[in-house]
Amino acid sequence: MQMRQRDEEKRTKVWRVVLLGSTILIALIVGFFFVKLMMRNPLQGNWVSEQKGYYLHMDESDEIKDEVEVTVAIENVLVEVELDYAIDKAAKMITFKADADTYADALEDYKDRITIEALDERLADIVTAFDYSLERDRLILTEREYGEQFIFTRLK
Repeated sequence: MQMRQRDEEKRTKVWRVVLLGSTILIALIVGFFFVKLMMRNPLQGNWVSEQKGYYLHMDESDEIKDEVEVTVAIENVLVEVELDYAIDKAAKMITFKADADTYADALEDYKDRITIEALDERLADIVTAFDYSLERDRLILTEREYGEQFIFTRLK
């Protein structure tokens, strides 16, 4: 009789330890995914705007400030430019920035065909600050100053 009672007490202790361990493990996993979801870049991925001919590639990094590859067509040549961008997730705002060095780096292979001024003119409407709205696979960038909209579709 006493032996059965001791075995039951041991089983109860083991069961409590197992339940406590699994509860802690589940809480850690849920916490990890919650933090991962809140810290990621909501605009990561590949986006295309058919109305303006822009192709955006935002790395899938966890950084909030990073570079975006913008591909545009100028005089029937596709040019890739790496623009700096910053996201303010609280204000739902994204800002694209570029300078002459950025344009010069992008045009290294096309110096004889495309000028920095032509590239600057082509990218002038995207190198600014935008409010962004994300609806499933549609990204809507609304220029903060004039309200012009760019609609992008996520590529799979």
